[in-house]
Amino acid sequence: MTKIPIKQIDFGGEKYDVVHEEKLRDESDDQRLSGSIRHGQCRITLDSSEHLQRQASTLMHECVHYLITMHDLETKDTINPDRKEMLISTIALGMVTIIKRNPNFIRLLQEQV
Repeated sequence: MTKIPIKQIDFGGEKYDVVHEEKLRDESDDQRLSGSIRHGQCRITLDSSEHLQRQASTLMHECVHYLITMHDLETKDTINPDRKEMLISTIALGMVTIIKRNPNFIRLLQEQV
């Protein structure tokens, strides 16, 4: 499968490398993953065996993980741990939809903000 052509994500204060691994699994090898983020290594890993569109959505999902972690929003008072993945997926899908359907807005942000 084709790999997403993004090598790095710049979060402002940190840059994370984007790497690919075929048939990505969690650390315990129990579960298949579409992506993962490792803050200590500044790395996002995507499953290269997935469709390009899925890789792009997963990359946004991992970016939302970054924002939630780096802004210390993972406390029980802020995000219910049982609903965390659903919340992250919802935000990521919403961001992908906004970006895809509003190119003029994205261009304005790039040029003016």
